[in-house]
Amino acid sequence: MKIGLLVNAFARTKELDACLASVVGASEAVNVIPLVVHQIGVKESIAVSKKYRELVKIKYVEPHSNNPLACINHNRYLGLECLFDEHGVDAVLSVEDDVEISRDSALFCAFAIDKYWGNPNFRGVNLGSRIPKTSESRVRNSFSLVRYGLHGQAGLLTSTSWKYIKKYNLGLGALDGFDAQIESYLKTGFMVTSNYSRYLDRGFDSFATHAPKNSEDPAFTLTKNSYIGRDYMVSSVPYSLIQMDHTCWRRDAVTYRRIDKLKYWLKHELG
Repeated sequence: MKIGLLVNAFARTKELDACLASVVGASEAVNVIPLVVHQIGVKESIAVSKKYRELVKIKYVEPHSNNPLACINHNRYLGLECLFDEHGVDAVLSVEDDVEISRDSALFCAFAIDKYWGNPNFRGVNLGSRIPKTSESRVRNSFSLVRYGLHGQAGLLTSTSWKYIKKYNLGLGALDGFDAQIESYLKTGFMVTSNYSRYLDRGFDSFATHAPKNSEDPAFTLTKNSYIGRDYMVSSVPYSLIQMDHTCWRRDAVTYRRIDKLKYWLKHELG
C-alpha cells in the first residue's frame, strides 16, 4: 500500500516547524510520500518549509481566493488530487500546519489500511481522541470503529473515499470546512479511530479561521490530555480493536454498527 502524507500551510512558522518535524519522524516508520502544499504570502513561513525541501515534496501555490476558508479547502483538494491521481497512492493522511503527530501515526494508519482494506464500509482513519490518557498501556495501541466524519486536523482518506468525493465534487465549497462537506458520506461507513489522540492541535493562534482562539478551550485541552506524545513508537505492531465510547468528541461520534448502514445512506442522499 502506498500512503501519501499531506500538509497544507500558509502563514504559521513555529507551529509549522513542529508539524513538519513530526511528519518527517512519522515517515521513517512507513514508506510514505510526504507533500506540503504551501500558499505563498508569508515569507517567514515559506522559509520554514524550505528547511525541509530535501525531506518532503513542496508545491508552492498562489492564493485561490480572497476567502481564507475557500483557499484552505482548495489547497487541501489540490494536495489530495496530486497524491491520489498523480502519485497513485492508496490513502492520504492530511495534517494541518498547526498540528504535530506521533511518531507511530503513519504506522498506525498503515495497520488500519491493511486490516480493513477489503471492507466496503471502511472510509478512513482518524488520529484524534478526547478520551483521557491513563497508565493503561494496552489502550495506547488500540482503536475503535466510529461512525463519524474526518478529523480535519489529522485524518486519512482511502482512495475509495476520494473517488466518491471527487465524483460528486464534494469539499470545494467556501462556506464550510472540507471535513464538514464530506461528513455525511463518511458516516455511511466507519473511521478507524485511535482511542488516545495521536495528534496535538495548536491551532488557537490569530491565524485560526474556524476554531476558538483560546488555548484553554476544551477543543484543545481535551485532545492534549489524550495525546500519547510526538516521540511515541510501538516496538512492534500490536494495535488492537478495543471499542470505546467516543461521544466525548461529539455526540454523533457513535460506535459503528452495520445494521445502521441504510439509515445513514438515506440521511446522506436526502441531505
